[in-house]
Amino acid sequence: MGFNTGILFGEVWCSEGPVENARVTIDYIRGDPNMPKIKVFKSDDEKDESWVTATTNSDGKYVLPFFWDPLQLASVLAVANCRIRAFANTDNDSDRVRTNGHLSLDLRKLFGQVFPTFDSPTQEAFDCAQAFILSFHKVAQLPPHHKLLISAEVWGILGKANFFVLTPPKK
Repeated sequence: MGFNTGILFGEVWCSEGPVENARVTIDYIRGDPNMPKIKVFKSDDEKDESWVTATTNSDGKYVLPFFWDPLQLASVLAVANCRIRAFANTDNDSDRVRTNGHLSLDLRKLFGQVFPTFDSPTQEAFDCAQAFILSFHKVAQLPPHHKLLISAEVWGILGKANFFVLTPPKK
């Protein structure tokens, strides 16, 4: 069973503007408060929970991809939004925020798994065309051969966290 993906993104600022080379780290993600925190990993082949960190660019922006255990999906489904606690630090200051994490489909796995293989070209091509037409008309439908959509492995967490450090970085 592969890990689910997630992305935390945002900006780090100080009174002088965007902060370059700030380190943003996910402290924890929590779904249902009665269940353990959601384990976060740097890659999908990690065996142990680890600190997941990204560094801001010259505009103070970051994108922090992470992986999480699909066996903990029940914890996320039990609440409207999971809570992400993250912090940003520079050489001389830090900020910590709590933000919402939103459950979404893991498009990387979804694209890799549910597009038809066209083993039966006529029927699968028809099913694919029908699904695209219905999507275009915004009619919700799960195509019958796409059972993967209910799997625990096709979900992702998406969150945004902006930080403000009081002390500008040393120059």
